[in-house]
Amino acid sequence: MVTINQLVRDLQKLNRNYSELSNSRGELFTKKDVERYQRGLIEAGKLFVDFYNNSFVPNYSKISSPVVKEVSKELQGFAYMASNCLEKRNYFGLSVLLTPRGTRIGDPNSLNIIIKKLKKCKK
Repeated sequence: MVTINQLVRDLQKLNRNYSELSNSRGELFTKKDVERYQRGLIEAGKLFVDFYNNSFVPNYSKISSPVVKEVSKELQGFAYMASNCLEKRNYFGLSVLLTPRGTRIGDPNSLNIIIKKLKKCKK
């Protein structure tokens, strides 16, 4: 049986991988730099969609907890948005996928907020 602890660990791994791929911008001086950044965003978006469809839904959506149900809706929304951005090659959308409105530099992204919510739930 899967647990909230396992979900937290998987979301932390997803967050690290997503951040690594989507923040690989560096300096965008050449066309190759931009293409590398765009490939990273595409991979990050695919990673999120794949996590939701192939890991969360079959393994974690069955956990009976109001917090997990709420998290499920949030993750479904992010996966849907990522899928749309991938389909339309919307690089800006992919770059801000996990950025809550009104966020300032250094504020946690949406996955960090979800992880914190799940950690509180298991206490």
